[in-house]
Amino acid sequence: MFEKFLVVGALASTLTMVGCAPVLEIQHRDPTQPVAQVWLDGEQVGQVSYGDAFSMRVKPGRHTLNTTPPGAEINAWNPTERAWTFIIDQSATLTLLTPSSRRGDANEVDEQDD
Repeated sequence: MFEKFLVVGALASTLTMVGCAPVLEIQHRDPTQPVAQVWLDGEQVGQVSYGDAFSMRVKPGRHTLNTTPPGAEINAWNPTERAWTFIIDQSATLTLLTPSSRRGDANEVDEQDD
């Protein structure tokens, strides 16, 4: 098995080459946004709460992925606020991290939890 790790902005991606249909997994690790709605190719396909993961099978090929707070239209985890465009032919795990613009908010949440 071959693994590749890539961090782009607030998105961490681990690509794992396996011999089956691609599975896209979204891991939510941003305490400043408790819920993320998951949109694939313009359709809402689910949501994921902070600390949890959401998985789905996707057809190989080009897709758009958007993750938004409930009721929002912008991608809260992409500095450009737009959906990500990607090509998938292997399973992938995407981790939503706290963007640098909200890192102060994350520290406040962590302090409240103590």
